[in-house]
Amino acid sequence: MNNIFTFTGFGFPVLISNITFVEHDNQSFPNINYPHLAKSVLTQLATSKYALTGNQVKFIRKQLNLSLEAFGNLFRVSHPAVIKWESKGDSATGMAYSNEVLLRLHLLKFLNPEQSLLEDFTVISQNSFTEAKPDILLN
Repeated sequence: MNNIFTFTGFGFPVLISNITFVEHDNQSFPNINYPHLAKSVLTQLATSKYALTGNQVKFIRKQLNLSLEAFGNLFRVSHPAVIKWESKGDSATGMAYSNEVLLRLHLLKFLNPEQSLLEDFTVISQNSFTEAKPDILLN
């Protein structure tokens, strides 16, 4: 049976289409491969035309396994700046455009270390990140 399922385990809604469910003790559970889903969501966030939300930035930082301080060091900002970004919840972080581009480049390099930074920058720089979209749709 295929359905759309809303997964909220990352701190923001991820809508997954064509998901299968498994039956256990007369209950249905979505059949989710968590590491694969996390990588798919990271890829979607890195290339999205929408500004990142605070919850999405927090998810990215945790997936990169970075402390607030280490994450802030990537952008030459203090850890209170990272806390401020993350505290925006489902709203856009308000981070500088250059920091958002740099974050997305770091993320793409994390996901695919072999890909050219020039290719990554071309994809990202076509976006203006003017509004946030707090949910992700995966097919």
